Amino acid sequence: MAPTDRSKRTNISRLVTDVMRKRNPETEHKVLTVLVEESPLHVMDIAKTTDCHPITVDHTCAYLYKQGHIHPRGRGRYEVTESGKQQITGGCDS
Repeated sequence: MAPTDRSKRTNISRLVTDVMRKRNPETEHKVLTVLVEESPLHVMDIAKTTDCHPITVDHTCAYLYKQGHIHPRGRGRYEVTESGKQQITGGCDS
C-alpha cells in the first residue's frame, strides 16, 4: 500500500527535525566565536551573523548551554561563559 500524502509529510518533517538536531561542531564553533566577539546576543542575530538557520542556532545554543559554554540572558539572548571562551581561545587569555 502506498503511503498517503500526510504520512509522507510526517516522514519528511521527522527527517528535517532529526537533521537540525544533530550536533555540528562547525556550527557550535561559529556560535561561540560570535558570542566571544559580542555578548549577549539574540538567537536571530547569531543566525544572521553565522548564516545559519535560526532553528539550527536555537538547537546549538541549547546544546552549548547544557555543556556550560553559554548562559541564557532571557528572551532568546545568550552570553558566553568562561568555559565557552576557553573553547575558542584554547584556554589562553587574550
